[in-house]
Amino acid sequence: KNGNGVFFLVSGGVLSCRCRIYPNWDLKFLFWDNFGACRFVHNKIREKVKNARRHNNYLLKHKDNPEFKDEKPVMLNRSFYNTCLTRLKHDNPFLYELDSTSLQDSYERLKRAFDRYDKKIAAFPKLKTLKNPVQSFTLKNVNNSIRIKDGYLRLNKYGFVKIHGHRDIPGKIKTVTIKFDKGRWYAIITYSIKGQLDMPLPKTGKMVGIDLGLKNYIMLSSGEVIAKPDTRELDEKIKKQKRIVSRRYQVPYHGTNYTRAIEKLWQLENKRQDTLNDFYHKISKKIVTQYDIIVMETLNIHGMLKNRRVSAGVHDASWYRLKMMIKYKAQKYGKTFIEIDQWFASTKTCQYCGYKNKKLTLKDRKWTCPNCGKKHERDHNAAVNILNEGLRMLKIK
Repeated sequence: KNGNGVFFLVSGGVLSCRCRIYPNWDLKFLFWDNFGACRFVHNKIREKVKNARRHNNYLLKHKDNPEFKDEKPVMLNRSFYNTCLTRLKHDNPFLYELDSTSLQDSYERLKRAFDRYDKKIAAFPKLKTLKNPVQSFTLKNVNNSIRIKDGYLRLNKYGFVKIHGHRDIPGKIKTVTIKFDKGRWYAIITYSIKGQLDMPLPKTGKMVGIDLGLKNYIMLSSGEVIAKPDTRELDEKIKKQKRIVSRRYQVPYHGTNYTRAIEKLWQLENKRQDTLNDFYHKISKKIVTQYDIIVMETLNIHGMLKNRRVSAGVHDASWYRLKMMIKYKAQKYGKTFIEIDQWFASTKTCQYCGYKNKKLTLKDRKWTCPNCGKKHERDHNAAVNILNEGLRMLKIK
């Protein structure tokens, strides 16, 4: 619960783990310099890309104009980003003092952000500011420049930093992301491994469908209801502390009282997040351990957030985060995870006869099937239908 745990994410043959680090004052100043340099590179190259895109759009609009006949559009490829970084370094010599791989990663992230924008997956990339309580930069492992030895993490250009809560790294370290998040320092180590990713758990022969909701946070098809930890007391303290921070805010100089107030706010927010993270990891591991086949529905979170009456609860529920934890742990431990279509009417369908009750509303927590007369508890019926649909999909495969 203290945030020192290790978090694994599976993606192909790559794993990552997050560990707490404890840099001394000299390292903190160097890290903050690197945060600022990465923000500087991101914002400057973003402006150049924005101008180049505007130029290309202008040429496209006036392609029939003979005046612009010989003018070619700017190719926004990796070479363009690399050239922008080279010119920035030439014009700003202080960038040479920092690790070059972190600056390269900064423009690579920006390029991916623009690619996602072009595919209409994400919004237009924003400017990076110091106001964000989360700051980070990523270092690449070149010629074994990043390694762990005797409880210390060795980093490019920065030497050794004390690391806590790490496990043995069985593969080759690819990158390390240094992250400052509300008063805490983290190292997110990404490494590749050879062979299979899964570490199988004993088979139980059981299967489960999971319905996520606001009233019953987790409803299993077995009838078990799992409630979310009650954080209302912490929420009230955070709300009160935010008012104190707002009252002590001063421009342009922040006094000692403001600094103490913001640190206390970070402590409360970290405590709340640690409580929820502990719950998510324990419950996801429990589900993966007990069941061999796990079925969940694809969640339309963006659609739910448009409803103002439930948007706050949906945002705080973190359903997607819980689902992804169950998914990667199922893959890691050799279990089967199935996602059904988000438009499958799991709530309105009778689990016994298949009748679809189109008159069912959000207020109806219990209902009786007009066709067969069976009585249903809304969330449990949905969980059973999710399991049945997942098994049907598994047989088709």
